Amino acid sequence: MQSSFGKRLELIEEAVRTPKLRMSEQEEVIRESVERTLRVSNIIVANVPENPQISDVDIANDILECIDPSAVVSPEHIMRIGKPAGNKPRLLKLKFRNPETARMVLRKKAVLKSSRYSNVSIRDDKTPKQMSYLKQLQGELHRKNNDGQKFTIKYIHGIPQITEIPQAPQISTVIDSSLTNSN
Repeated sequence: MQSSFGKRLELIEEAVRTPKLRMSEQEEVIRESVERTLRVSNIIVANVPENPQISDVDIANDILECIDPSAVVSPEHIMRIGKPAGNKPRLLKLKFRNPETARMVLRKKAVLKSSRYSNVSIRDDKTPKQMSYLKQLQGELHRKNNDGQKFTIKYIHGIPQITEIPQAPQISTVIDSSLTNSN
């Protein structure tokens, strides 16, 4: 029994000393972490027309004015992403001074639905790994919803997760028999 305990203890000590991830995997985790940290102050704005007469800074700041005047950004923090492709406007990437402003804009973006920018959409700046994970979750969500259940993707502490949509309680119309028999 003592030798068995000694062997188990050695295995536990070895597991603690030996890292679970190889060096290349550790580097990938660190790289992804740094990339996410750099992107947390960014947002991506879609469906903003490209107009040579109006600068992207003016349009972006006008959109941000509709959401919250404190969110206005400086010109060096706005850029178009990608190559022009016909009439489709490229995405606008906006970088804020701090992550709190980006989160505030993301929380209040629904205000745009009732403005002249109702066709503009705003999202956070995801890394390729985050986009891949979200696409995988969307596929799983589609499969679950096809089975007749009602699920959605909800962000919990900034992490997308599949959660069940709570069913609204059924309101029953129970008529008290004492009220109907009192006539």
